Amino acid sequence: MPHVANAALVYPAVWAHVSDTPLAARYSLWLYREVAWEPTQPVGRPILFIPGNAGSSHQVRSIASSAARQFYSAPYDPSPEFFARGIPPLDVYALEFNEDFSALHAPTLQAQSTYAAHAINYIFSLYPPNTSLALLGHSMGGVVAASLLPHPHINALITMSTPHTLPPARFDSRM
Repeated sequence: MPHVANAALVYPAVWAHVSDTPLAARYSLWLYREVAWEPTQPVGRPILFIPGNAGSSHQVRSIASSAARQFYSAPYDPSPEFFARGIPPLDVYALEFNEDFSALHAPTLQAQSTYAAHAINYIFSLYPPNTSLALLGHSMGGVVAASLLPHPHINALITMSTPHTLPPARFDSRM
């Protein structure tokens, strides 16, 4: 195997099954961790990545890797500038929708929104009360994320390439 400098060696360290919905047989929730760089258990501020049409939870790997490498100056050693200011690391979660095509099918978007709501409740169960969560949605994942608002503990929504006003094509009248 060739050596690649600064490769994103991130893996889903914890599989968090959201069991209170039948959609858990179809979708899943992952917590991404940098290999041998950060604790495997959640210890910081949660963010949730929601992939878009035909997307994957794996799309968050470079974001999770970058966040870990910025926070930790060495394996398991927080950078002084973050530690001194009491800034916690990011716990980067990602939904896996198994590359479902959601851009043209309203029932798929609804199923993804329902599962995302259950996943968010599960994430909140892992943290102290009043923990806030940031959502990061790509493409139609941004539409799913926006459908979860307002929420008292979601304090940020970041979308990338999200069709906020109209779906990419109107093949489904329910969209």
